[in-house]
Formats: sequence, C-alpha cells, structure tokens
Amino acid sequence: MYCVKCGVELDDSLEKCPLCHTRAYRPAEEISKGERSYPDMADEAERFSHRGVLIASTLIFIIAAAVCLICDLSISLSLSWSGIALGAMAVAYVGFVLPGWFESPEPIVFAPVFFATVLLYLLYIDLAVSSGGRWFLSFAFPLVGIVGICICALITLVRLLKRGRLFMFGGFFTVIGCFCLLFEFFADITFSSPAGFQWAFFPLIPLCGLGVFLIVTGLCPALKASLQKKIFI
Repeated sequence: MYCVKCGVELDDSLEKCPLCHTRAYRPAEEISKGERSYPDMADEAERFSHRGVLIASTLIFIIAAAVCLICDLSISLSLSWSGIALGAMAVAYVGFVLPGWFESPEPIVFAPVFFATVLLYLLYIDLAVSSGGRWFLSFAFPLVGIVGICICALITLVRLLKRGRLFMFGGFFTVIGCFCLLFEFFADITFSSPAGFQWAFFPLIPLCGLGVFLIVTGLCPALKASLQKKIFI
C-alpha cells in the first residue's frame, strides 16, 4: 500500500502517512452505505438531463444537415458537396452521440461500427470525387482497416483481461509505429510518391521505443513498482 499523495510505501496498520499525514487509502476496504442525502428524484433529473443533451445534439445534426442540403440545392441545383458534409456529420454522430443513447455502451461493439462508418464515408468520397475508386482500395481501406483492427483488439483485451495491460499498450504502440511504414508504403504506391521511406522512421522510433519501454516495465517488477509509486500506473 502506498500513500496517494507522496507515494511512500505504508504499513497496513498505519492510518496516516508519516511524512505528509495524508489519510491512508485502502481500495479493498468496504465503504459503509448510509442513508441517501438526496431523494430519488435527483437520479431522474440526471437521466433526463442526459437524455436532453442527446436530443439537443441530434436536433443540431439534423438542422445542420438540412441547411447543407438546402444550400447545395439552391446554389448548384444538385447534390455536390453536401454529400461529403452529411457523411462527415454521420461519422461524428456515430462516434460521439450514438453510444450515448445506450445505458451502458459497449466499446467492443461501437468501435467496429465507427470504423465501418469511416470506411463507408471514405468510399463515398472516393467514388464521388474521382469517380473510379482510385485510392480507396489501395490506400484508405487497408490503412483504416489495420488501425481499426489494432484499436478494436486493444479495447477487447483491456475489457476482457484484468492483467498485463502494460504488455497490451506496449504491443499497441509498437504496432502503430510499424504502421507508419505501411502508411508511407501505400501512399507511395497509390499516389506515385518518391520511392523509399522519407518520414516514416521519425514516428516509428519514438513509438516503438515507448512500446518496448512498456513491455520491459511489465517484465521488470522493480521498475514497475517504482513507476507505480511515482505516477500511480
């Protein structure tokens, strides 16, 4: 057990830290439940406020979408740029507002839905702008797919496993660092950029270094305990 203020290791019998006199915090200690100091109506008001924010956010998205459609139709007499704007609004709504409608949104479910929405939006942009799918299959689809798989895998492991999170995040940062090489590789193929890696090593080195550091920390109990006292990880 450590002091929550200064990080000094405390004996289990101590009630206060001998250095900063902060009360010892024991996470395993059960907190007694007394009488509630407020009526149940407060919970109902909180739920209503949360639902009100969701309704207001949805109305804002609907009004913004209607304005875009009206402006596009009145200026160009057809749907030109409004589709891109509506798609961006749909991606933002699915990512930030839609999970709020559920009492306990599950990231394992909503993360794949969000990345699928992003892929559909990018496909629409590719077909609407270049009218031939010139960069979606060779650039956007593999890159967004790889990022989506990595993030969804990390979320799933964090939600299902209670231990080994340093290894999870260490592996994640290492994979994202190597992903920078793939990003530049697909960009070279798709957009006929100069051959060779020009910038990918700059994010690769710090990201892989951070990943290796987290993995080494997970393997070294002494280093892990020292970091726990310093930054409470």
